Amino acid sequence: MAATADVAEFVRAQVRQFPMQVLCAVNAVLFDRHGYTACNRYGASNDSQLAAVMENGPGSCAALTVLYVEVCRRISLQLGFTVLEEGRYCLVWPALPEQQQLLTAAGEPCVVDVYGKGALLTAREVSELFGITQADLFAGSSRRDLLAALLADLLHSHWCSAVGCSPQPGVATPLTASTALQQHVIQLDGFSIQRAVDAAEKRVELLPGDLSVRLQLALLSYFSGQYDDAWLELGIFIEGMKRAEQSSISCGHDTAAAVGATNDSAVGAAAPALGPKELSRVAAGAVVGATMHRQVMQSGSGAAGGTAADNAAEGPQGAGVPAAAAMQGEAAGNGSQQTPSLSTAEWNDILLLFEKLQLELLVTSSAAA
Repeated sequence: MAATADVAEFVRAQVRQFPMQVLCAVNAVLFDRHGYTACNRYGASNDSQLAAVMENGPGSCAALTVLYVEVCRRISLQLGFTVLEEGRYCLVWPALPEQQQLLTAAGEPCVVDVYGKGALLTAREVSELFGITQADLFAGSSRRDLLAALLADLLHSHWCSAVGCSPQPGVATPLTASTALQQHVIQLDGFSIQRAVDAAEKRVELLPGDLSVRLQLALLSYFSGQYDDAWLELGIFIEGMKRAEQSSISCGHDTAAAVGATNDSAVGAAAPALGPKELSRVAAGAVVGATMHRQVMQSGSGAAGGTAADNAAEGPQGAGVPAAAAMQGEAAGNGSQQTPSLSTAEWNDILLLFEKLQLELLVTSSAAA
């Protein structure tokens, strides 16, 4: 036992001292000996399932990154990583500062491109390719971000399979409120759309403060015919967007995040017993007043100016609306909130879809009564 412990300590010391050589050995074993490689295709769900990747070889960027990071962890080489391009690309590097300093080329820090079979990229090359600063690159991402990126690949594959479109970027049918309103999707594969919903639900659990992730879940629930869940999730999204806009106006973009985190903690502590479904109902119920207000303002004398989104943002419940989106994020251990950038047309489509869902649910409940 003592000899085994001595060997293990010797290996760990070598890993700490020579991270470059260790990475070269990992590259040789994974990519040359075992044949793991970039899938270089879209739409194959097996490429994002770790069991299938380990058996077959080809894998998505996120799947290969998970495999690479875990193999290095087993030999005591801790890696940092950054998720780029909304989860479509990942880069890794030694996490310890003294090891990171050894991974350089011509005096410039480098990162490992796992999808490129472990090739090295300089920080300057990464900045030019992905438009990210060196500070943001080495700030790193969390394990939640990496797993969410893996699930995003699965979601995209199942969505394209469900609607029967090409999975190629720029050609695939977009998952948007406009697609739902204009009825671009005529027929859906029930199994695939439910798999997409399952992936979206897991992404919400991993990134509860990311409103774009919640919007995806709402839209997929709508397409799968789960109108109750779609209405609830869309309600949380609308409330979160309104709250973020109000914070930006009152506090400015720099201070809004700090104020929001403080408010989130206070609200989350006041209602620790609420689960995800209960919080969803609170948020969806809160925005009903705002939607009704929008309808009244549009059908009235027109005294209230501005866009439909502006009118919807001012409900009779106003500042008394609970910040349920932030509450759910805090309950999951992540109080930060990320809001997507939407055009006026996209925002109006989301509000119209919310109203459509509300009317459908009212008709359904009236018929049942």
